[in-house]
Amino acid sequence: MRIDVGVLTLVGLVAVGHAGAAQVRPLPPHPDLSGAWVTNSTDDLAYSPFGARFTVNQDASTVTITADRETVTYTLDNSESVRTTSTVTGASWRRSSRARFVTAALVVTTRIDAGATGHWEDLFIVSLDRPGEVTVVASNAVKSMEPGMVTRVFNYRKAQ
Repeated sequence: MRIDVGVLTLVGLVAVGHAGAAQVRPLPPHPDLSGAWVTNSTDDLAYSPFGARFTVNQDASTVTITADRETVTYTLDNSESVRTTSTVTGASWRRSSRARFVTAALVVTTRIDAGATGHWEDLFIVSLDRPGEVTVVASNAVKSMEPGMVTRVFNYRKAQ
C-alpha cells in the first residue's frame, strides 16, 4: 500500500489547525462597576430599578447598589439574598434575589412574594458597554391580570 506523503502532510496540518481552534480562551475578569452613575435621559425613569442615579460599591464577592429607593447588597456567587420591603400601603413584600456576572454584565433576578397579592420574578442586567457607560435592561412582570413582562432599556454614564 502506497501512502502519499503530501496527502499525509496536508491531513496533519488540517488536524493541527483544528486542534488549535478548539482551544478555549479564559474568561476575562469581571468588570468593576464601582462608582456613581447618572442617566443620559429622563424617559420612563419611574420604571428604572435605580431612578436617575445610582452608586455601586463592589468587591470580589459582593456588589452593593444604592439608589433613591434603597441600598441592596447582592452576593456574586448566585446564592440567595433576602430582604423585606414595605409598600406605600404598608404591606410587606419578601424579595429573594440572586446575582452573578455573565461576562461583563451583572445579572440579578428577584422573586417577589407579595402575600395575597401574589408572587412574580423580575430581572435586571447592568452591562458595562465601554469605560464610563453602562446599559441597564429591566424586565418586570406586568402587575395586572394580563400575563407578560415589560422590558425597558436605560443608559447611564459615570458621574464626574
